Amino acid sequence: MPLTYTPPYRGMVPRFGNYAGPSYAGGRGLADQERPTSADWQIKPINFLDAVTRDHDINYTYIDQAYKSRSDAERNRAFFEADKEMFLNVMSHEPAPGDFITTAYRNALIEAFYYKAANGLFGYGYAADIKAFWDTQIKAIASNVGTPDAGVGALSYLRGKYVEAGMQDLTTSGLSMQMQLMFNQHITAGTNLLNQPRALSSDGSPPDPADYKNTLVVPLKATLLDAGGNPYT
Repeated sequence: MPLTYTPPYRGMVPRFGNYAGPSYAGGRGLADQERPTSADWQIKPINFLDAVTRDHDINYTYIDQAYKSRSDAERNRAFFEADKEMFLNVMSHEPAPGDFITTAYRNALIEAFYYKAANGLFGYGYAADIKAFWDTQIKAIASNVGTPDAGVGALSYLRGKYVEAGMQDLTTSGLSMQMQLMFNQHITAGTNLLNQPRALSSDGSPPDPADYKNTLVVPLKATLLDAGGNPYT
């Protein structure tokens, strides 16, 4: 999500697809103070969740420019309204059955933005506002989803496990969601990869690559070479 300021929680939120994640749009990282270009907005989202975050990016970019002369309180309130719109879109759309990849990021995103709204040190400090919004609007469309943990510990855990499991590398690989799932049909149904321990061998070395039952496969892009060793064009 392209922010032109640097929030303290920035590094805690991982990336997904081509738009989800701080200072990230069109499948590329943005430098501090850099805004997305028109070319960035032309990159196709990989699925519905990615499209929702692209719309959220556009809202943030507009607010960042339109509220330049406004107070921090006014800007934060505008950002919060954009976050609530994203929340409603995210919560009203369930990932497809079997799409554990999108489900994992969706859960992390919900935790991240609830924490951002509620926390007064690293976020807006709108604890009462976000709770009221959750209780009245979110529960009306997703009654089976509990109120997120507003603590930074839960957010840090989700971020670390998401990246450790390889999901960030996979979803930002440029592959479509269909291709990502195709390469990972071996994942046991119902496995929560965010809680999946990465077992080490007795000498502390990484696990055998052949033991991939519950390990994500992140395909690498290959460059085809002609007889002369030059890449095909």
